[in-house]
Amino acid sequence: MKKNEKEELMYDVAVAMLKQMSPGSVFQFAIDRQLQLMELYDEDKLKKMLKQYSPKQKKKSSGGF
Repeated sequence: MKKNEKEELMYDVAVAMLKQMSPGSVFQFAIDRQLQLMELYDEDKLKKMLKQYSPKQKKKSSGGF
């Protein structure tokens, strides 16, 4: 089997597996993969990423309408 044929087969198997998973399982699978990738980053890079991807804090209103 050629390399590109194997990659296509791997992709097809991955899609088939994910389609059988519940949405919660797919989410957990994605989290696990992200954690694997983040093992490659140092602490400073992770802190920058947290700042970049964290939701922005909204200004608190002073009340009223």
